[in-house]
Amino acid sequence: MLLTFTKQALQIAYQESKNWERFGRIIAESANFKVSTFNKLCIGLIGKCFKMPNAPYSSRYVHMDEMNYQEKNTNGFISNFVKSYWEYDNKGPECSYELLPDGYFDLIFQIQKEQLTKIWLTGVWTEQVTVKIPANTRLIGARFKLIATEYIFRQSIKSIRNKKTDFPKDFFGTSGFSSMDFENFTSTLSQKLLYGLKSLKEIDNRKFEFFQTLYERKGEVTVKELAEQVHWNSRQINRYFNSRFGFPLKTFGNILKCHSSLKHIAKGKLFPENDYFDQAHFIKKVKQFTGTTPTELYLNKNDRFLQLATLREA
Repeated sequence: MLLTFTKQALQIAYQESKNWERFGRIIAESANFKVSTFNKLCIGLIGKCFKMPNAPYSSRYVHMDEMNYQEKNTNGFISNFVKSYWEYDNKGPECSYELLPDGYFDLIFQIQKEQLTKIWLTGVWTEQVTVKIPANTRLIGARFKLIATEYIFRQSIKSIRNKKTDFPKDFFGTSGFSSMDFENFTSTLSQKLLYGLKSLKEIDNRKFEFFQTLYERKGEVTVKELAEQVHWNSRQINRYFNSRFGFPLKTFGNILKCHSSLKHIAKGKLFPENDYFDQAHFIKKVKQFTGTTPTELYLNKNDRFLQLATLREA
């Protein structure tokens, strides 16, 4: 079996591993796939300067003591599945941070002394989680939209909700990666993902529109509205969400709304600017998904909440 599942997932890991192995073979076959300038343009990985705070396409480079952070949004076809690529570069001792739900899931590569040492996939966070970043370590991640479970990973990630599962170090044919440099690394990764997408026989436009609407409206849409818009029965939608992600659509919408509020909270705007009934409802929902209040998030003592620190510094 290619994956090391958490204890809670062992009962269903065997069946799921068959699908992961199939995905691994597709990706590994693309290990020698060349990255051309044309392909870089197609996948949206050219023309962004990380070290400029006002760089185009929301690219950011943030320095926090001994931790550097950068993020590069995608565009083109790959942006339907991957929101962005990011990097945390910890040049100091081991550090701990709190991560907050954002409505995505991540594939993460750990690099130490310019060597890839670990790969893992997270599920969707529905609650605050604590992460530790080892000393002198870089993490490069791909932040996936939920539709990627359908067309890239091609299976449910319900079993790893609020957890992670490890991949072997050679799972993505990493011997073919010419560089551990962020831009080169993510360009090669995009090519591998696009190579896997080539095997798609058809794409359900209904699901594309469904997820596109959810992300564009930041969760501020009802199940009924979505069902009518994409012509998909609301009961089937909730069944789909529960079976594939491990939570109902309403929970996902609330996660997106809460995450959207973080940029306001980071700037000291502690009153609801999204679709909340009142201040009390806003505080309750924020606390449900972050474990704390808007005021404590804004204060962010010792840069405890990593996303708030990057939003404030960007």
